[in-house]
Amino acid sequence: MEFACKIKLSTYRELIKKRNLTIKNIREKKFSNIDFSELNFDSADFRSANFDSADFKSANFDSADFKNCNVFSCNGIALSCPEKGEFIGYKKCQNNIIVELKIFPSAKRSSATTRKCRASKVEVLKLSDNAKVAYSLHPDYDQQYRKGDIIEVKNFDNNRWNECSTGIHFFITRKEAELYILI
Repeated sequence: MEFACKIKLSTYRELIKKRNLTIKNIREKKFSNIDFSELNFDSADFRSANFDSADFKSANFDSADFKNCNVFSCNGIALSCPEKGEFIGYKKCQNNIIVELKIFPSAKRSSATTRKCRASKVEVLKLSDNAKVAYSLHPDYDQQYRKGDIIEVKNFDNNRWNECSTGIHFFITRKEAELYILI
């Protein structure tokens, strides 16, 4: 199924009703050049769908799954982290230790549709609670964080829609890191 023309929001809503395009069956569809602005796609499953040149300004994609989607040249899905330059990020580790990270200007960085970001190279600036070492929250990774360490991920996943893939995970604000819960 392909919708390859720019259509109005009300027309798209009618298409959803007419073709029974529910959250469960949007996978692997082609939606090129459609204006999705202001629609609510909370928890939608868009895996392998094609959204080339679609317009997503002001759309809600909380918890949506865009794995393997073609969303290149889309309008309205910007990275949460700065695309260039050095900046500070915050990572939550075991025992609620917050690690302050410097993301290098040369680091690859990415975010999908949430505020969780990934980078390929960071320096550990501080650890909260006078901790000397912090350990990753994720049980499959034994990454340690110590002040002054430079950590680089050689196999960084460049696909930004693979949100939980390889890279050093962090948030832009300390508050976001503090509130994060590994599910």
